[in-house]
Amino acid sequence: MLKKEFRLNRKELDHFFKKRSRFLRGKYVIMRFCSAETKEKKFAFIASVSKKRGGAVLRNKLRRQMSEIVRGKIGDIKSGMKIVFFMKIEKSPPPSFKDLKNDILNLLNVIY
Repeated sequence: MLKKEFRLNRKELDHFFKKRSRFLRGKYVIMRFCSAETKEKKFAFIASVSKKRGGAVLRNKLRRQMSEIVRGKIGDIKSGMKIVFFMKIEKSPPPSFKDLKNDILNLLNVIY
C-alpha cells in the first residue's frame, strides 16, 4: 500500500473531479491526471466489479495490485501530479498482475 503522503484523501478527490483533467485509456485501466498546485505526487485507485464477477475481495485485490505497481515506480514519476486510476470489471475475467502492470506502466510512460 502507498504511504499516506502519496494518497489522495476524499476531499482532494472531490476537488480533483471538479478540476479539469486529462485522461488516457489502456486495455484494462483508465488514468485521469492533472497537475497539482504543490510539488507532491498524489494517487487514488478506484476499482468497480460487477456482482457476477466477484465482490469486495476481488475489488480490493485489484486496488492493492494497482497500488503496488505504482509504489514500485513512484521515484520515476515527476512531482506535482495528481493521478487517479480506474478499473471496471464487468464481463471479462480480471487481468493477471503482469498484464495489469504492463498496462499501467504504458500509461505512465505516455505522460513522461
